[in-house]
Amino acid sequence: MHRNVPDAHLPGMEQSWNVLTFFLGMFQKSQWRTTFILLYATFAVTLWKYLPAETPLVVSTPSGWQMVPPDTAFLSFVEKTMVMFANGKIWGAFLLFGLLPMGFVKFLFREKLADYGVRFGNRATLGFTLVLVPVLGVVGWFSGFDPAFYTVYPYSPWCLGGESHFASGWPFFAMYAVMYLFLYYFSWEFFFRGFLQVGTEASVGCFNAILLQTMLSTVVHFGNPCSETLAAVGAGILWGFLAYRCRSLLTGWLQHASVGILLDFSLLWHVMSL
Repeated sequence: MHRNVPDAHLPGMEQSWNVLTFFLGMFQKSQWRTTFILLYATFAVTLWKYLPAETPLVVSTPSGWQMVPPDTAFLSFVEKTMVMFANGKIWGAFLLFGLLPMGFVKFLFREKLADYGVRFGNRATLGFTLVLVPVLGVVGWFSGFDPAFYTVYPYSPWCLGGESHFASGWPFFAMYAVMYLFLYYFSWEFFFRGFLQVGTEASVGCFNAILLQTMLSTVVHFGNPCSETLAAVGAGILWGFLAYRCRSLLTGWLQHASVGILLDFSLLWHVMSL
């Protein structure tokens, strides 16, 4: 049996819809920006997720987890640095989550990046930063006790420049951390808590915009350790709220980076101690 359903109408459309009017309705003047953001976000996240990952720096062996640094015997310091910076996941995030969305905001939407959180924000920014950055840094450190993270992090096997100890590899890790901070984590926060959240807020409301970006940022973690994926739900809501409360990405960016960089540091530190 089939229910008698009256002709459906898309919101904002007066005629009954067919395939053509459906797709044209997606880009009607009142909502074209939201439609564009959601379509681009779907494309960008899918493409980034399928970018090839590099060979893990730490691998599981019959005797336990061991660091297997790349062979750098014939590379100079500059060559090691260049190879370290050539990381597809990090540069892919910078392009897909940072550079392109910022270009859309500036040149397609003709809006200010400051309206998408690229600013210091209000006075609450400093308080949240001083309290939560150290707390989440500690969370990142203790997360490094879980060997499941070795299957994903660190993104670059060259983060120590091919060295096996911090004593000789710390200059490379310092450069890697700076690259990670600005190219990866800033781009990530701009994309999810700025471009996606702020960009859809007018259409779906503040709370749903936070949940929308949280859902997508959690999906990106599929395949990572379960604890990280579940934590991404709470983190997405927290950093989405802070972006709204502070009108800035700054505190969420620094908090996210503190978790990730201290996680990498902890993972490397522990494997060196085995």
